Amino acid sequence: MASRPLQVWHVCRFEVARRLRSVSGIVALVSLIIASAVVGRQLAELGRALEDATTGEQADAFRMMTEMVASMADFPLETVRSALEAHSPPLVGAFAFLMFVMPLLALTMGYDQCAGDIETRHVRYLAFRIDRTTLYIGKLLGAWALISLTLAVAAVSMAGYIHVRAGTIPGVGDLVYVVRSIVTVSVAALPLLALLGLLGTLRGRARRVALLAILLWLAVGLASAAARHGLEIELLAKIIESLWPTHGRWDLILDEWGSWGESAARVVIYSVVAIGLGLTHFRRRDL
Repeated sequence: MASRPLQVWHVCRFEVARRLRSVSGIVALVSLIIASAVVGRQLAELGRALEDATTGEQADAFRMMTEMVASMADFPLETVRSALEAHSPPLVGAFAFLMFVMPLLALTMGYDQCAGDIETRHVRYLAFRIDRTTLYIGKLLGAWALISLTLAVAAVSMAGYIHVRAGTIPGVGDLVYVVRSIVTVSVAALPLLALLGLLGTLRGRARRVALLAILLWLAVGLASAAARHGLEIELLAKIIESLWPTHGRWDLILDEWGSWGESAARVVIYSVVAIGLGLTHFRRRDL
């Protein structure tokens, strides 16, 4: 019998192949590639404007880039401006775009981990062949690998388009920044995938998992807004916002290591707790 790590690898590989053949996986991948091409073209045009413009025009183009990233990340303009000055502005814009679409991508491609197998009772057959822990972890890692692969394709596509349009060869710093953006956004997606896995074991219906996650997302947003603007209790609003797994992800695109470290620690803690709860329930639930 194969060792557990090898079994996890087989489940993970099968899950990636299954999702790539599914309608939702194909639609999400194609949609992201098209969106990446459109965004990459816009970022490339802004990059060329920054390169070719006169002093006044360059300031306008730089302000456009700053306002675009700030609107997505809800950051002060000065914070975004410092990031754009430290790195290639079009690549920072690509990083922000990936972080912006990541929750929707995770919901689309990661909602059906074990829920579908529980719903169809196929999980009973799988449980005879491999243990529940291996099955649960393998499917979670498979969803994570698929999203990471999709993000990598989108990031490379945008970066390539940006440099081709600019007629430049990416330097080592640019390549490192692209890799950083892929790894960072992939890691930021893990808590949401862990939550989807937990909801899947609780509900056992794939579509209900997606619907419940969306409703939870909306409920957290409305409740935090009510606490902040209605009750005017900022601490309560922040506590409510922290219930959603991707909250604070925007800090990960900054070079300020204090904010980055706090958000990274939150990603790890949320993921460990959600995975632990989901795995515990999956191992005990009636299949």
